[in-house]
Amino acid sequence: MYNPLNMQQTLPCPKCGAQNAIGQQFCGTCGEKVQYKARTISKRRTWLKPTTLSWSTPSVNGGYHTTTGCLALIVISLLLLVGAQAGFATYGYSQLQASFQIEQCSPEIDFAAKSGVSAINRITGLLAEGAVVFTNPSFAPLYIPAMNHEVAIEGKKCRNLIQTRATAVAPSSSVSQSISLEISSHDLPELALHPLANGGTIHITIVSRLPLGDYSLTKTTQVQTSVSKPLSSYTR
Repeated sequence: MYNPLNMQQTLPCPKCGAQNAIGQQFCGTCGEKVQYKARTISKRRTWLKPTTLSWSTPSVNGGYHTTTGCLALIVISLLLLVGAQAGFATYGYSQLQASFQIEQCSPEIDFAAKSGVSAINRITGLLAEGAVVFTNPSFAPLYIPAMNHEVAIEGKKCRNLIQTRATAVAPSSSVSQSISLEISSHDLPELALHPLANGGTIHITIVSRLPLGDYSLTKTTQVQTSVSKPLSSYTR
């Protein structure tokens, strides 16, 4: 193969113009003394352009085709799938319903109180029992972690909480859990003491906060329940 680096370098004689090899001391034609210094011929360097690493697999016609595009398509598909699942879950949680059913609401009574104590002062608290029903109307299965539900009686917030266990709710289905709430008379407003003593209805507000990673979902439920056994029913 032709390589210019392998050719002998020559220069013309200053007297007759004949070409002489570099390194000769006298011209080969006229005998004139010549002194040439060898020139340095730099070697050309070839730099390889970096390329993207890819795998090649045999194609149907016997050649090869790259799978970089296939891998990118798979990654994009997985990201879209994860995003779709997160979107479905967020939509499902936003549709989640929590309904509280109070089956029994009655006063806790101190029957051993002195005879001079008024009827309302004999009431030491409120006991409410029932169930909470989680309903999932969406098409995505939902996991509901253990939750604490804040309670307010006639608008006054109570220190006691309704607690529910962790559960899973399938699409278009419901899950029920029994609940019990016991509230001291110190947390009961006067509006609740009169129905507990003489009968009537009590308004209960329940705030449920569902933690969902970086944010939480809050739902507020209003429950109106009748006092099943007021204090007056024991003194008749």
